[in-house]
Parts: sequence; C-alpha cells; structure tokens
Amino acid sequence: MKIKSTILCGILIILCFMIAIFFHLDTWGNASTLAESTERIIRTHRIPSCVTALIQQENIEYESHTLNGEELPPSSLFLSGGITEILTGISLNILFEDGILSPSDPITKFYPWLTFTYKDELTDITISQLASHSSGIPIHTQDELIGAADSVRLRAALRNSSGAQLSFLPGTAYRYVETDYAILAFIIEKVTGSSWAEYVTKNVIEPLGLTCTYLSYDSIPQYTKVVRGSRTCASFIMNYDIKLNEANTPSKGMITCAEDLTHFVRVLSGKRAAPEKLTKAIESLLSMEYCAFSPEETTTDAFYGGLFFSAAQNAFYRDGGIENYSTSIWFNVESEKGVVVQCSGMKAPSDKILENCLKSLDDKDDFLLSFISTETFDVVGSVLCLALFFLCIFNFLAMVKRRKRRYSSIRSVTGIILSLLFMVCTALFPFYFDCTYRMIFTGSVLIITIIMGLSQIFGILSIVRIALNRKVDFRSGRGFGW
Repeated sequence: MKIKSTILCGILIILCFMIAIFFHLDTWGNASTLAESTERIIRTHRIPSCVTALIQQENIEYESHTLNGEELPPSSLFLSGGITEILTGISLNILFEDGILSPSDPITKFYPWLTFTYKDELTDITISQLASHSSGIPIHTQDELIGAADSVRLRAALRNSSGAQLSFLPGTAYRYVETDYAILAFIIEKVTGSSWAEYVTKNVIEPLGLTCTYLSYDSIPQYTKVVRGSRTCASFIMNYDIKLNEANTPSKGMITCAEDLTHFVRVLSGKRAAPEKLTKAIESLLSMEYCAFSPEETTTDAFYGGLFFSAAQNAFYRDGGIENYSTSIWFNVESEKGVVVQCSGMKAPSDKILENCLKSLDDKDDFLLSFISTETFDVVGSVLCLALFFLCIFNFLAMVKRRKRRYSSIRSVTGIILSLLFMVCTALFPFYFDCTYRMIFTGSVLIITIIMGLSQIFGILSIVRIALNRKVDFRSGRGFGW
C-alpha cells in the first residue's frame, strides 16, 4: 500500500511540473502572425513593454506591444545591456587607427599591477583578447565589480581580481565576462585622459548622430521618459531600476531607443554614411580582423568589440540582457534586412521575438512561442517550493506521531545517505552553473533561497525522523527504521 502511495505522489509531482512548464511555455501553441506571436510572448512571460523595428532596405516598420495597451513611440528610451560594448569596440578601433593603442598591447603595459596566471604561471592578456571575450578571466571576478561606483573603487575592485587563475589560456575560447570591458574602459581612460563615457560620447555617439543615446541617467534631458525596467518572478511583475556605475556602464549602460538603434545598425552595415575615421573603425569592427580566437576551433561565430559576425549568413548580431531590460539586433549585410528588439524585461523573450521577426522578413508564418527563460525557471521553482513545503509538513507530522515501522537497517541507512546527498546537492546547485548568488537574477535568488532552505529542513526532518522512530545501535546496525 505504501509503495502505491509513493508512486502516486511521484506521479502527481511530475504532473505538477509538466503542467507548470506547459502552462508557462505555451508548448503546444504557435501563432499565424508576427503581431500575435509577440503579444502572446509578452503576455505569457509578463514583459510590460516591447518595441520592434523591421528593416528592409530603406523601409523601416516600427511596432510596440505593451501589457497595458499603451502605445510606445520608437523614440522611447530603454536600457540596452551588452549592446553597449559595440561603442567600446569602435572606440578601440579609433585608438588603433591613431596609433595610441595596439590590439597586441598587454594590459600590464598600462597597469603593471593587473596580472593573471594560467596554471600558476604569469600570462599576458592583450587588448584584442579582452575585446573578444577570450581573456580567460574567471567569471567570479564580476563579484568584485559590484558596488564599484567610481574610478577609485573600480581600481580597488580590479586590484582584488589581480592574480586570479585564468579559466583557460587567453585567445583559445570565447567566454563572456563583464570584467573584460571594465578593464578596457580603464585602459581607454588611461591613454585618453578622459572618462570612458566622455570619450565615447564625443568620438562615437555624437559623430554618428545618435541623438537619443546616453551613457548615464544624469545626461538624459529633463522630463524625457525612460521605460521602466522589470523582472518577473512566478508571474509577478517587479518594476525596478539597476544602478549604473564605473564598472558596469562600459558593458551594459547604454540608454537608447529603437530609432537610434535602427540608425546605428545601418551605419554599422555601411548603408548609412559616417565620418571617415569612424567608417574605418567600423569596417575594422565588422571585418573581425582583431578577433582573438579561432571561430572554427571554438564553434562560435567570430566576436570582437561587442558584435558577433556570422560568415555563413553574412550577418552581424548581438543580444544584450540585464536583470530588467533586454535588447537584440540582427542585420544581414547582403540582403539589407535587419531587426531591432527592445524589451523592458528578460533576455530570452527578446531573443524569441527577434527570431520570429526574422521569419517574418523571410515571409514565413510558423511563429514559435515556446522557449526557456528565467521566468520559466521561477515558475517551475515555485512548484518545487510548494512540493517541498508539503513534504516538510508531512515529515514533521510523521515525526511527531513517531509511527514505528519495521524496515531493514539497509533501507534506513540508505534513507539517511540519500537525505544528506539531497541537502548537499541543493546547496551546491547554483555553483553547478558556475555562478554565485549575487550573479543570479534578483527574483530567482528568492526562489533558490526558498528551495535550498526547504530542502535543508526536509533533509534534517528525514534524518531526525529516522533517529527518533527507533533506538539505533550504530555498531551493530540494529534499530534503524523509518
């Protein structure tokens, strides 16, 4: 009878998981039009605002989608995440053209104290390796950047990262880490005598005519509205802003609109004129001549200066996601077709919307809706929290009643071992994905904390329940029982 009850409980938990996943992902659904697919994605994943731009040669079609039905103009400002790195890439190429910097310059040339080791040996990291995200600098160094609000604190944060062991030999792989671009901005400030934001604004943003693009909230004209960023947790929308500082602005701090991004994409593709110096810098950016790793060996499209380039498709692209905003761009240089997507929410929905926009440009009508996002994890995690909560209550009640059951000592020892393993595995869960709690999206931190807390309570109750049910003789193994 107990075996049947256990099987039934297991089936019910699995069904809860499946229902949560299918309900959230809309797994069986697809849409017949692009507008319908975008509406269903933002509704299912609780994205308050989204603006898209479809580019076909000289024709540009803007669309906005919001949960409250409000119409957003293409001039609406969003924080744009990793797209910001493109500005740094262009700036580097300008400095290369002027002979101020070289792609092969090691970072110790500018900051001798900023050293890294690989297999316990000092290893040089070059500017091109930083700009290609192939430096090997470990991802945990991003923790040091949190709270680096000014240059003094940024210097201190980088000093704390100095001496770290690299994850791989520089130039042999691609791996995104914000520390790369924080160091690049630090180097740009060293050789130009200006702040990163001042140099980029004067030499890239203004000459390109990006009239609604800013690198700090303070530089935005008064009364100009910025779309509020948001995160969803178990289908609840949390509206909040993140603080921009010296450390994270160079990698994710650009505030811009769909109009400016559309113009920017066309300039990058060479379809819009730019000043001569910038034209050369952009050509070098798209040629990927400074890409510091081999795309063929790493099975990753070439990446340099904030852009991925696909030689097979003759297209460049980039998606940028932070906790509460996401932006995606894609442009085919040959067909002159492209897409810009800005969302006041997570990255995965923005990527799926862009994918469906590309299908629309190719006159396809199979707009898919199902995908995994952080919100999906939160929904499934919430179901797991609920299941663990009831298991803890069941364990507690069974422990209070202290019902004696005559099971073998082997089964009892196995129960203790499994309980301990469960506690250890859930405690190490975030580190399995090579991240720390501060790097997980804010809403997910709460869910993971609850899961871990309940799992530890469940494990302790299970072990105590075993110990209380019967007297235990650890030497003989007798007395173990549930």
